[in-house]
Amino acid sequence: MKKLFSVSVTVAFLVFMGLAVAVSLSAFSVGGSRLFTVMSGSMEPTIHTGSLIFVFPADTYEVGDIVTRTTDKADVSVTHRIAEKTTRNGQTFYRTKGDANGAMDGESVPESSLMGTVRFVIPWFGFAVNFAKTELGFVLLILIPAVIIIYEECRKIRDEIVRMWHRRQERRLIASIDIPDDSPTDDRLERVGSFLRDGERNRRRIV
Repeated sequence: MKKLFSVSVTVAFLVFMGLAVAVSLSAFSVGGSRLFTVMSGSMEPTIHTGSLIFVFPADTYEVGDIVTRTTDKADVSVTHRIAEKTTRNGQTFYRTKGDANGAMDGESVPESSLMGTVRFVIPWFGFAVNFAKTELGFVLLILIPAVIIIYEECRKIRDEIVRMWHRRQERRLIASIDIPDDSPTDDRLERVGSFLRDGERNRRRIV
């Protein structure tokens, strides 16, 4: 049972760390890269709804690249595939299209609207990241696992301190045993063993 609990804590720790890192990175740009959650099915089956995507800026963009671009709304972005690339008056424009859509997006956008290309995709993990950004999600997915992990680590430290204290006490008890030099070897061993057994019973009661 203890082993199962330890494994559960380890899994919770990994999930907690993954969510914490993902939530942090989704709020900031690290080296120009950004994390986004895909909340529509326009790129199915290439990118599933709820996927977490890693977007990195690129020097050039070509037809077929999956890119994330800005829109007229500051808090809304679109992740689609480049379907058309044109040049007008020395400026490059792009039209994008969702793999699941029947037609291209209506407007052409300049290269400055492209935030980068999609390099990595984690299916459905974006749902958890978005939920972790809410108050309830923060409590359930980050705060509670963090408390469990801290408690488990404190318990391990306490147990180790208790074990060290008992080992020190056992060494002192053995050193203090008054056994005549002419006592049989079996008798000497039995008396030492008795002290050790008593110490182990006391240790179990404390722990």
